[in-house]
Amino acid sequence: MSTTKAMTAVDNAGRTMLRKVSLYLLMGVMVVTALAISTKASAAPGYFVPVYTGSNNYGDELSLYFSSNFSINTLNEEERYTFLKNKITIATDGVNFEALPGHSEIYQNSSYINIYYDNNIPVVPTQNTKIKIAAGALVTSSDDLNEEMILNVSPPVIQGTEISADNKTVTITFQNELQEYNIYNLAQNIYLSRNGVDSYREYLSSNLGTASIVSGKLVITFNQSLSGANNLISINGGALKDSFGNTQGNGIMSAPIQVHANVDNKAPEWERVYFSNSNRTLNIVFDEDIQSNITEPGSIRNFIEYYNPTTENYVNVGQQSEEDVKVTFSGRSLMIEFKTSMSRSEIGYIQIAPNSIKDMANNVYTYWIGGSVYPVEGWEDYFNYAYFSHNGRWLNLEFEGNLLDQTLDEDDVSHLQDKIKISTDGTTFTDLDPRDTVTLQDNRMVIIFHDMKKSGTVTLKILEGAFMDGHHNMQLPEFNSVIGFNVPDITGYLFSNEASELAFEDNEEWRNKVRTIKIQGENGYARTLTSSEYALTAGKLTIVPGIFEKGTVYEIIILAEGYSERAAFYTKSIFARAQQSSEVFYMTAPAVTNENGITAKINVLNMDISAYIDPAGLRITPTQSVVFQLMDGDTPVSIVSAKLKMNTGTYSANFNVKETAGKAYTVRAFIVSKYDADTTNIGMNMAKQVTQLELDLKQNELERAVEYILNDY
Repeated sequence: MSTTKAMTAVDNAGRTMLRKVSLYLLMGVMVVTALAISTKASAAPGYFVPVYTGSNNYGDELSLYFSSNFSINTLNEEERYTFLKNKITIATDGVNFEALPGHSEIYQNSSYINIYYDNNIPVVPTQNTKIKIAAGALVTSSDDLNEEMILNVSPPVIQGTEISADNKTVTITFQNELQEYNIYNLAQNIYLSRNGVDSYREYLSSNLGTASIVSGKLVITFNQSLSGANNLISINGGALKDSFGNTQGNGIMSAPIQVHANVDNKAPEWERVYFSNSNRTLNIVFDEDIQSNITEPGSIRNFIEYYNPTTENYVNVGQQSEEDVKVTFSGRSLMIEFKTSMSRSEIGYIQIAPNSIKDMANNVYTYWIGGSVYPVEGWEDYFNYAYFSHNGRWLNLEFEGNLLDQTLDEDDVSHLQDKIKISTDGTTFTDLDPRDTVTLQDNRMVIIFHDMKKSGTVTLKILEGAFMDGHHNMQLPEFNSVIGFNVPDITGYLFSNEASELAFEDNEEWRNKVRTIKIQGENGYARTLTSSEYALTAGKLTIVPGIFEKGTVYEIIILAEGYSERAAFYTKSIFARAQQSSEVFYMTAPAVTNENGITAKINVLNMDISAYIDPAGLRITPTQSVVFQLMDGDTPVSIVSAKLKMNTGTYSANFNVKETAGKAYTVRAFIVSKYDADTTNIGMNMAKQVTQLELDLKQNELERAVEYILNDY
């Protein structure tokens, strides 16, 4: 007797149930020989109980989830994952399915399947990726087999952002509609950066705003209107789920949100706290005129506290008499006036409760105001050390805390030079030379002498009234490097005002497999560029203007199918600070001498900060062309050019001119992105011509920035 299993659909009281019916063949006798089988169930695919519920994408790992348990449909336990891998194909374009690559692995347990790629290669490199599971690959405990399954597995990717007319509501659209998923914790996974990718990220607390899913879109409503051109929204991995059930394991970030102009919606920003009036008046300064947001007259006193280091307690100003402590507003400042001078043993910190301050347009500052305060009791509290540099031309003074220039006039012109005296013998003090320059940056003052100081020591005197103490905070970025597959070396600059052209030795195989290009800031959140924002051609990646913010450090992430995500970036130096194209270098005008021909020299300052810090050998090292052009009046006579990797230093050219008498020879100098036989296209100007003093001042700023970064590492 032989038994055959069949699946029959039965309509019972409006519900469909599948029953297994055993049919016994009573007519005739059938002899069945034993057959070797390789699968658990060999019936045609039918009613498969587990339903695909979605995926989670972690870059090189993709998890596929189903509604209930199942197994791989093979009895060969040793080859079960090979069997399943052969039953799964992938289409990164959503149409053309291919076998999983050799560097992939499969794992199945209970109700999910994991797909892994080696070497950080992303499993889902595009927004259209689909996974196909062949019929009969999976089986339930009831021997039901799956039919062919085509699964949309691309996680949510931002397609665009819109902001309301009042600059309060931001609507973010994705390639697929979103589900109302994890809605109670949604806001806790969303952050606002107000000043670009490197600025502080505020999570979406109730004081900041709310978030919801509306018609498949993410809608964020802020309590206060946004302002500025560099607002960014970043979202934690796993916070969003699309209509196919897909989530993104890694964080994502929006493009800069362009607010509507001519709307006075910017809340005042707290800038600094300092003492004045012999440590009796504490000034809390904002960036615009302010007023109290507390309705009852005088009650703002109850929202102000300061910390007493001696008693280790906070003192509420509202609990002190107005004779002892007065609180007044004046322009941009909130002033707390104490009856007597305060010392460091009496006050160390000031804080004001949220929603206490607003500007004259009623925009409220919604955060805590808090900062350390340091009554200055003498230079011993501030002075650290001093040293000469640049062959006696620079005198550098380092202080414990930041200093504020008290000599600024109504036009913001500093008169520090008038407050400084210098002596080479310790007795006779003289004013600085009018050609000397004094510059103040945070806690560093530099005196740049026109004529170098040759004496071994000098005595410096700074007159009273030159400085006021200040207190600021600064947070610095980190980056790491990993090594992966070898991809083309890429060189070039990131420009804020021009198209950024990154060149590489063309690798057609790698280039043709590039699927996605992202830009990533120092906070780790990345934005995917749209196809209209870049062009990838033979030997060149061009990114359109307007993508990069001047002064911000970026990592360029190029996702090529089958190549490591990180290989091109940490090991190949696609990590740079965006600059304005004409200010990559500062250069002086050519200095010309007429001995043994004509020699022209220029001093050059490389403004690319990565050329100085380079903590792990990770910087773009493009080449430029320095061009010297000999002119006889308005007539070009000769050109000398060199293509090289320029850096800070002196560059010169010699023209072999025998007769110079009676000639009005001059020399022009340029630094351009390229200069070759094609004289109709000499490339982009990359240098700004400045005086030697301006170059010195810029070099001082640059060295200070480098010092901050190196100290952080």
